[in-house]
Amino acid sequence: MNILWILEKQFDVSLDRATWLETIKVLQKKHTIRLVTGYLNNKPQFSGIRDEIVYISVSKIPVVKRFFLYLKQVKILEKYVIKYRPNALILNSLNPMIVHKAAKLAKKYSFRTYLDIRTLPVQSGLIRGVIDNYLFRKSLTIAANNFSGISYITNEMQRYCIEKYKLVKHNSSIWTSAVDSEKFKPTPPNDRKEPCLKLLYHGTIVENRGLDKVIEAFSLLPDLNINFDIVGNGNGIKFLKGVIEKHNELSRIKILPPVPYEQVPDVINDADLGILPFQPWNGWNTSSPIKLFEYLSC
Repeated sequence: MNILWILEKQFDVSLDRATWLETIKVLQKKHTIRLVTGYLNNKPQFSGIRDEIVYISVSKIPVVKRFFLYLKQVKILEKYVIKYRPNALILNSLNPMIVHKAAKLAKKYSFRTYLDIRTLPVQSGLIRGVIDNYLFRKSLTIAANNFSGISYITNEMQRYCIEKYKLVKHNSSIWTSAVDSEKFKPTPPNDRKEPCLKLLYHGTIVENRGLDKVIEAFSLLPDLNINFDIVGNGNGIKFLKGVIEKHNELSRIKILPPVPYEQVPDVINDADLGILPFQPWNGWNTSSPIKLFEYLSC
């Protein structure tokens, strides 16, 4: 099968790009995969990916970059459909304009269309949340009415979206998270100068992931020999640094920069316990974070 995959990411700086890279490595054993995505600074190609990743440029101005990305997606879609002649188009995007355009092109060029839902809108901030939820609802509704199918990351996500957005009956399936157990396998932890219980969280750092609650919990246990490494980046770093300073936990809690995907198993195995302190909320209750599988596999 010839698959054209449109992804709404800045792929060179996206912490979760391994999701798509690892999936493509498996799918390309039987299929041709053309991934079309955005970038921030450079256009990386990756070993193990047979077919070229196609990058589209957009504005770097935060306020308008999404708007111009969405216009660019719509503009280039037919061009790449004609060029690559896909049997199937997969969209990971909250862009209702490209969802609508894809439905029209599918009839014109006879290919199947799928919307893949990996997460609910989870960004913090009132205005961003309102916009994301509107785009999400609009894209889902168009796809449910016009696409060949929608894939959801969990059964909970499928149920929530159908009920919340009152979707019409549509073809759907569950396409959940997984882990490469050959890469993520247990190894003995490195010797530490001062033995302690070491906790780890790795991934995107935003305010609403419960990391501040872990820091507060540390302040209630001042005598325990326990450390916590937060590895990643995101717009919640400044907030978390303030919480760490407020509770005087600079010696036990560190915020460290992200590492290349190949080094993530080493980071996990250097810790004693990987944690996901997500609080009860639909955005987390319906998700299937890959880091959980990576922790368990190690």
